[in-house]
Amino acid sequence: MRKRLLASMIAMVLLLSLFPVSALAAERDKGSETPVACAVTEGCTLQAGHKCECVLPDEPETTEDDPAPADNVMSGNCGLYDYINKEYTDTVKWALTANDEDGYTLTIFGNGPMGNAYITEDNVSSGEPEWHYSREKITRVVIQDGVTSVGAKSFKNYTNLKTVVLPASITKIGQDSFYGSGITSITLPANLTTIEPQAFYKCSSLNGTISVPVGVFSIPSYTFAATSISSIEFNGAVTEIGVNAFMECSSLTSITLPDTVTTIAPGAFSNCIQLESCVFPENPQFTKISKETFKGCTKLEEVLIPSSVTEIAESAFQGCTNLKRVVLSNNLNTIGSMAFKDASLMEGVYIPASLSSIPENNQIFKGMANNSVIYLGSSDLISLMLQSKADPTSTSNGFDSEKTSLAVTDGGTFAADTKFESGKLATPIKEGSIFDGWYENEGCTGTAVTNSTVGKTYYAKWIELKSDAISMEYGSTQTLPTIEGVTLSNWQSSDSTIVSIEDDQLKANKVGKTTITATARTEAGGTGTLTVNVEVTPMRIIYGKAATTQNDDGIGRPYITYALNEDGTAPKFSDLLGFYPVKEGSQNGTYEADITKDKIDLKPGIGDDSDVYYVYQNDVSGNIIQTDTLPTHPTTDADGNPHSIRVELKLKNPNYRFCTVGTNWQPSDTIILYVTCYEEGMNEVDLYLEGDDKPLETFEGDRVYEYTGQGIVPTTRNLTTLYTKGTSTDHSITSFTAHFHAVQEGTAFSGTHLYNQTNSHLTADALKAIAPTELGVYSFVINGYSKDTKTYCYASRRYSIVMGNPKGEPTFDKVSSGVELSTITLSGSMKNAAGIEVAGTFSWDDGDQTLERGKSYA
Repeated sequence: MRKRLLASMIAMVLLLSLFPVSALAAERDKGSETPVACAVTEGCTLQAGHKCECVLPDEPETTEDDPAPADNVMSGNCGLYDYINKEYTDTVKWALTANDEDGYTLTIFGNGPMGNAYITEDNVSSGEPEWHYSREKITRVVIQDGVTSVGAKSFKNYTNLKTVVLPASITKIGQDSFYGSGITSITLPANLTTIEPQAFYKCSSLNGTISVPVGVFSIPSYTFAATSISSIEFNGAVTEIGVNAFMECSSLTSITLPDTVTTIAPGAFSNCIQLESCVFPENPQFTKISKETFKGCTKLEEVLIPSSVTEIAESAFQGCTNLKRVVLSNNLNTIGSMAFKDASLMEGVYIPASLSSIPENNQIFKGMANNSVIYLGSSDLISLMLQSKADPTSTSNGFDSEKTSLAVTDGGTFAADTKFESGKLATPIKEGSIFDGWYENEGCTGTAVTNSTVGKTYYAKWIELKSDAISMEYGSTQTLPTIEGVTLSNWQSSDSTIVSIEDDQLKANKVGKTTITATARTEAGGTGTLTVNVEVTPMRIIYGKAATTQNDDGIGRPYITYALNEDGTAPKFSDLLGFYPVKEGSQNGTYEADITKDKIDLKPGIGDDSDVYYVYQNDVSGNIIQTDTLPTHPTTDADGNPHSIRVELKLKNPNYRFCTVGTNWQPSDTIILYVTCYEEGMNEVDLYLEGDDKPLETFEGDRVYEYTGQGIVPTTRNLTTLYTKGTSTDHSITSFTAHFHAVQEGTAFSGTHLYNQTNSHLTADALKAIAPTELGVYSFVINGYSKDTKTYCYASRRYSIVMGNPKGEPTFDKVSSGVELSTITLSGSMKNAAGIEVAGTFSWDDGDQTLERGKSYA
């Protein structure tokens, strides 16, 4: 409080006895030669920097958000400079007040950009800001919110300026704004978009981390050069690092460049003597490391050049004396002279075969470690690196032949974890090949070597790591591939369900394509992975002859006659005829059954787990059916004479293909045969139900049933009263077999049976228990057969199970307009056609619709 009273008293005296500083400044602008006087000590001038050691009044205790200073302090305008009237505009103003640091605080306030200092236009200079004459006493600058830029050169060489506060409104920091000032830290405003060149150049006390706001896209030349910053964070999409932007940042230890960077200009990080690592951007547009970018970075240990880089310019890493590891881009085509000169700790480096341009005065890797090795991706690079064989010390050469040797990898590269060692030749890798040693001649003859001798050139020998693709038939086995001079181990299959590796053999488990891999090794220490493509093709199968098979029709369509089984079922076709793997036939291009191998058991059925199914026209009903069984009734005409039915036998199992004369010996999923269900002396008897006068030729009932989730039997008749009676025989049948078959492909039902049941067991519940429940087309058959008397009976019914239509009174939750239809839920009781309450889900035709009043939905 006493300071405030004292300041007020001094201010009153000044107002009564002296001209205000602003008035004097105005006079100076009009051509007056009179120096601007200090408002405190007689004889002191602002131009003299208060050399009279006058004592200024203390500034009031304020915060950064305080309103503009009062009129009792030194102040003036510092808005954009008006070159016509030769004065700064009043949109932005300044005020200079004393602070507790034995110096001044300069406050900038107003709205809009600051004017630039020392800037000329049409030979008219804006001149120095009025506070400039007190620059040696200014220790703190506070720019208040509303000011949008820091004027160029405003605080250049303010060596006693320690603290700067920038508001969020700042979007631009002008050129040389803080050049050579004594600031120790800076927080860049979040809304900043532009930093002009040299803004913080030679701020040697500026330390800590610089956080670059998201709106800044360029770090121009010399922006942070010769500062003491230790790290920098890029929060946005910086695309360009300017010339010498971070040059001589003596405390910068690491840098991670964002992937948005496309350009790093010359000298950007040169002479950063504490820089140990740099992470480059992964950006296809980042193609060049410019001249002297990292020159003199004496602590830099590792350089990993991204694949996008095609050029490394002159002296880019010259003088990086601690550099030990360099990984060059495989797309590199140009290296400038002295790019890695004097990397005295580097024991090895790999130059990719893509390199095509090296200057005559190259010296690229001059000064590497003793006994170091330069690995060349191609022998064409020898002439580029050794341009003067006659004079090993020539500056035209890219290395010191008295310190370094060359090793040609012939297209080989190195694993990421490869460590190069002086005097030792490293082991390269190559796609599709395996390393087989280093040799002193290009023909790779003689004895392989492992150690290097300076001045010599070595050549890598390779064995092609390749094996022909393998094709195997399902069910077969095959020995594993071998390569001469290579040990193959640790075999793996990428899909063992297709091909497995068992007892050092390949086993084909199902049709498909996969790969097998093995670890490959040579005595020279080369390692690699052998990959072999394997395809499993279907097993080609052909039927063999059987006693029940008559001669075929000459085009490979066998005629088969069979009798029903004792239980009234038909035998499987593969049991009648027998299928075997093929072998070469007696005539060229033909096949025959290899009966020395196991017979193939083909499981008939419509379901996914079956191998084959039958398609034929039922000669009783006339329906074309797809089913899992051959006809279960004698195929006879009205006079009882046997006849054949044309049957297509179709494969479902992709692991097999028929290969017969009927398929012209080409693999096929279908063969045609002719079958006759007949036995000499067979008698047919009719089926009756108790109380009926006429025979039961087909079952009464619907042909279409709604889905209920339960087994559906297509008749309401009581089958427990079933009996037989013949017109030409006294024989009868007392045991029956009930069959349910799917008769349409895609029906997931494999067929069910009740074998050899007396009529009393053919109850509705017993039949319902084995009847199909899912959607599909089915055949219900009851037949019987007496082997002893050769008597048979047969009746069938074809029917469908279709999607159900539950009945009931559903209710909906309360709804309102504007909601999505899919959010409406259903409650209430619903029952199926069998009267059973059903549960499940329902869907709307278009659940994404928005409900509207008065509109119906389904």
